Amino acid sequence: MRISYLLAPLFLLAWHSSQSATTTAVVWSGASAPGGSDFGESASNTSYTTFGIPAVNAAGQVSFGASVNSLFSWPINSPLSAPTINPTKPSVGIGSNSVAPTPGTLLPKPKTTNSWSGIWNISTNGTKSLVARVGAPFMVMDGGGFSTLSEPVLNNANVSAYAGTYYAGFIMPPILLPGAPITNFYSGSGVWTSASYSPAAFMGETAPGYTNPFTTSVGTLSNLLSNQTPTGFLLSNSPVTFTNWVNFSSIDRVVLPDTGGVILSATVGTSNYYYPPVPTNPPYIMPMYVASQPLTQHGIWAQSGSGSLSLVAREGELLNIEGSNKTVKTISFLTCTNEAGGQNRSFNQRTGDLVYSARFADGSQALILESSTNLGGAPMLITATGDRAPGFSSNTLFTSFGNPVLNASNHVAFQANASSVTSIGYGPKIVTPGSPVIDPLPPSYWSGIWADDAKGNLQLIVQSRRTGGVPFVGGNGFTFISDPVYNNSNNVAFTGTWYSDGTPVKNAFNGGTGVWTSRNLTKPVAWIGQQAPGYTLPLTITVSSPYAWSTNKITFASIPPIFSSFDRIALPDTGRLILWATVSATNNVPRPPIPVSKGGVTVVTQEIRQSVLSQHGIWLQNASGGLDLVVREGATLNVNGKIRVIASLATASADGPTGSQSRSFNQTTGTITYRAIFTDGTQAIMKVTFP
Repeated sequence: MRISYLLAPLFLLAWHSSQSATTTAVVWSGASAPGGSDFGESASNTSYTTFGIPAVNAAGQVSFGASVNSLFSWPINSPLSAPTINPTKPSVGIGSNSVAPTPGTLLPKPKTTNSWSGIWNISTNGTKSLVARVGAPFMVMDGGGFSTLSEPVLNNANVSAYAGTYYAGFIMPPILLPGAPITNFYSGSGVWTSASYSPAAFMGETAPGYTNPFTTSVGTLSNLLSNQTPTGFLLSNSPVTFTNWVNFSSIDRVVLPDTGGVILSATVGTSNYYYPPVPTNPPYIMPMYVASQPLTQHGIWAQSGSGSLSLVAREGELLNIEGSNKTVKTISFLTCTNEAGGQNRSFNQRTGDLVYSARFADGSQALILESSTNLGGAPMLITATGDRAPGFSSNTLFTSFGNPVLNASNHVAFQANASSVTSIGYGPKIVTPGSPVIDPLPPSYWSGIWADDAKGNLQLIVQSRRTGGVPFVGGNGFTFISDPVYNNSNNVAFTGTWYSDGTPVKNAFNGGTGVWTSRNLTKPVAWIGQQAPGYTLPLTITVSSPYAWSTNKITFASIPPIFSSFDRIALPDTGRLILWATVSATNNVPRPPIPVSKGGVTVVTQEIRQSVLSQHGIWLQNASGGLDLVVREGATLNVNGKIRVIASLATASADGPTGSQSRSFNQTTGTITYRAIFTDGTQAIMKVTFP
């Protein structure tokens, strides 16, 4: 129950399965890169070299970072080859080695390469548009520009957002008035969108939502309370009014909903100095400051349609939780970095509404829902520690929460810990005068996942085995449950560790780490140690010889690779789990023929060498609940008419300033993007679509 309180054109078919997936090359090394500048960096002489991690939206549009090379002739305004010339001398060279130049030949001119990087957006018809670039155009001295750019996020309006560091070049900085807020950007680190040249927020900017002067407690002088200083000044621990403005010191995470305004979590700070009062008695010495009180807090801000930022929530504020005013000590927002990270978690992609976890000064915790478009409205309390855990009797209460996730219906899912106190109704009860009755059974503890159903009612999805209380003997159950991912059909997926005391069954799940969805909790979709689907049997691999008497490559049949770790999971609205995983296989490498010496066969005593095959891949759940391979390292792709072998795959992680928004897949359609690096050194950004 919730209680509300005031408060391009190139394609290739790389993989077929029963789902008829189509893989296309979006862009590749050597493809033309448009939009450089008016200084000769045109698409005709500018080509992509390397790529970052792409983002994709519901329309299949892609945003990506890349490095390019622009090739120029020298001098800068000359063509890449010289005009036709006629020889004026009979020969070039000395003596019999002289060679006469052929009349009408083109003599090459010296060339130079300008390397730079940027962010591009690709529309549905394949048109690439440069969003931002690192550095000024070639030969423009001190022209200013970005020195760094992060990976982009992309919304369904084909607007991208990114973090970067900008320097202004020869532009004169504005005059800063002492004691005035900083609201105009000159240079430094900030966050931009492709819809505006002005940053949405920047380092050093005065953080909206703080009053000035801002009142806070001295705090660090508490140990000096009532201590007399050598000059006769008495320090106190009473609240002190500081007049410094509170500014952004770091921008930690950025997301971009379809409303077009960024939502960010940031750290703010200011340095305040404590000055003791001037004594009323001689010697009336003016004191120097005796202590500094730096203020560091975290908060959440949202950008309005006009581009201005507004405070959503911050540490240090008061919230009314179930009738009690509580001070927020810490905020957790967009912070999940385990396998459930990388999918939209703490915000609604369509509306920008958001959910966060607040821990209070008294040690309690709550999950709170906020509107980013109606910031004056009352926050909604989802649940708090001490509340009854839905699905259980009144003696089962929440004790702590993980990182919550929000879907397009503003429904919430989260992992939580709970505690139950059970009385057996008999047995000794120890009663000491002045103390409460002690029940003979200690509390039992366990964790679980709760999620809203289609009507918005919070339901228990899965729970772990209990600890404490009466010892749990035998039986099956979860010993660990991760934070969940959540889709718009109110289904969840999670990783967990399952304990099984049954008899092991060959080629079946017998306990351990796996991935489950709420559609089928009786069996994991995948588990560590499972044979990875999609590999040919037998799988032929080639390695360099590990034996001293041979330097040749050795080709042999590998044992089937198995899942060795789960890197990330996602659950799009199609309901079919996406799994990014690592597989491995340990093989005995066959010995090559041992050379024969003059005195007979050379005896070699070396043991059989082993080789570990380790690859990354992407799998998709099929209609029957199993997994189909989408792509893996070591496979081949046809890019720009050439068959290439994949050396490595890269997709978006949950880290970095843009790591908390779905980037390597689309929540609505399930479309997947990834970067492939090939054994020939080239790269490409690939997109996989499903019917």
